[in-house]
Amino acid sequence: FDEVVLRFWPFVAGVLSIGAWIWMFARIGFPRTALALAFLLPWHSWFSRYLAEARGYAFIFLLLPLMIIALMSAVDRGRWRHWIAFGLCQFLILYSWPAMILQVLALNVVALLLIGKKSPVFREKVGDLWKRSLLRWTLVCTVGALLLFQLVSPGIPQVQNYLTKGSIEMPVWYGDREANDQPWIKDQAS
Repeated sequence: FDEVVLRFWPFVAGVLSIGAWIWMFARIGFPRTALALAFLLPWHSWFSRYLAEARGYAFIFLLLPLMIIALMSAVDRGRWRHWIAFGLCQFLILYSWPAMILQVLALNVVALLLIGKKSPVFREKVGDLWKRSLLRWTLVCTVGALLLFQLVSPGIPQVQNYLTKGSIEMPVWYGDREANDQPWIKDQAS
């Protein structure tokens, strides 16, 4: 076990995420905000804390703006490479940190709304771009969900077993002691 190796990839993802957030705000049309992010984000205490943690946070910081950029490009141009980038980002986000499911679902709702806005109901001279976009969105989401299911499903019985044992209450509880006499409470108080 080497902590440097463990923290290296989240650190790289965190450093790259600074550029990703700057790129996203510049792409949206806020170049001044992007410039401010270049100076403020690396020095923000929570950002630097999560940048060094050996968890999925740094990857989320990197992948979330890339997913938004890919979505904007996919809706604008409708090319496969943009839709594949969108699907890959959402797959990697959910694989890095499954609790991001609500954010991924929200971005997929936004994707559907943007695709629907390009439909002939709203615009008359769009052509088949909205149909292709809807098909490509459906395919990348389905393939990403299938891949995620293949990787996550072996852990489902373990999580169910953990939840049925009642171990959700307290991870370490010494039964013969009162709540104030628990060692971890004494350690926190000192």
